[in-house]
Amino acid sequence: MAVSRATTRRILVSLVTSTATSFTIMNGWRPVSRRGGRRSIPLFVDGLIGSEAPLAVATLHLAMISRLAPRMRGFARGVLAIVGVVGVAVSLQNYRRARTTSVELPAQVRAALGEPSRSSIAGVPPRSNRAPWPFLHRSYTTPSTRGIRYGDHGRFNTLDVWRRSDVPGLTPVLVQIHGGGWSIGDNRTQGVPLMSHMAEAGWTCVAPRYRLSPRATWPDHLDDIQRALDWVRANIESYGGDPSFIALTGGSAGAHLAALAGLMSDEPVQAVVPFYGIYDWIDTNGENNPAVRHLLENHVVKTSIDESPDVYREASPIEHVSPDAPPFFVIHGRNDSLLHVEPAREFVRRLRSVSKQPVVYAELPLTQHSFDLFRTPRSRGACEAVNVFLSTLSQRSSSLP
Repeated sequence: MAVSRATTRRILVSLVTSTATSFTIMNGWRPVSRRGGRRSIPLFVDGLIGSEAPLAVATLHLAMISRLAPRMRGFARGVLAIVGVVGVAVSLQNYRRARTTSVELPAQVRAALGEPSRSSIAGVPPRSNRAPWPFLHRSYTTPSTRGIRYGDHGRFNTLDVWRRSDVPGLTPVLVQIHGGGWSIGDNRTQGVPLMSHMAEAGWTCVAPRYRLSPRATWPDHLDDIQRALDWVRANIESYGGDPSFIALTGGSAGAHLAALAGLMSDEPVQAVVPFYGIYDWIDTNGENNPAVRHLLENHVVKTSIDESPDVYREASPIEHVSPDAPPFFVIHGRNDSLLHVEPAREFVRRLRSVSKQPVVYAELPLTQHSFDLFRTPRSRGACEAVNVFLSTLSQRSSSLP
């Protein structure tokens, strides 16, 4: 019996979709490529979907397999069944590990610091904001706390202050620096789950913008962050923040800027929490993604490492590690295909060898770059772990004479 064109199209769509979901599932489990180049970005995005939305991918995968199965016979049907079962099993395992991380990571931080901490600022009633991700920004800001000027470079020198309206008194400050390869990104779309989590716990959060490449040339980016920190120290008290406790955080390029500013600042910060950052621009051990060097040389620094090694060395947080480094909580995904995990391990090893302050490291299994972009079980666990780390340090600081 002839098969209609509509039926053929449906079979073809199901076959292509099930193949794509199979690839996404396995790419989320084990990244396909770490070599860099133009394929890094699409492969990273695909792997992120596989690792952070495993149940959605598994549902689509199983639906497409179920549509194909009645059309298959014998050996082909058996292979299809195996593909379906394996895909669902891998997705469920990924989800299970994410849920486990959400529980174990805060406990790991408590154990590393050796004492429990309150989950919120004293006097702040606990609650949970279930607003959808796009609306969280306006849950904690007002027209008077958005787009505040801190420098002379237009909208790239503005910041937003996040804070619960019912929080009494002055509270510790978290400065969230967005990532995006020093070239793209925005202070209203990155770090949103973390800032909402910390704002709910009573913290005052600050999200600055900074100049971006290729228009900006390094160290313009760092200069802006340091200028934003100066603004925070001078003005945050007017917005409910306590300038005596300032912590820095950020993801990717934001993690690099947070670590570098925390290690180089003339006025010390009280903690740094970098997510999946890059810590060695020189790439001493040859473990960085090759795409990073191309980005730095052609768009950010605009000179090669060979021509300006001192610039790259000065911009590497690992070169500024010292006994006086602030407390660090370094978070990195083991499956990160953009910024590999090995340099993070070396940065932590170097910090622990000299720093007088706590250095906590969390290497998350089955975890891709930018895993905290949205609310997921894994990102919720990471947010609570950061809350535990910073709240413990804040309580210790407030108890000092």
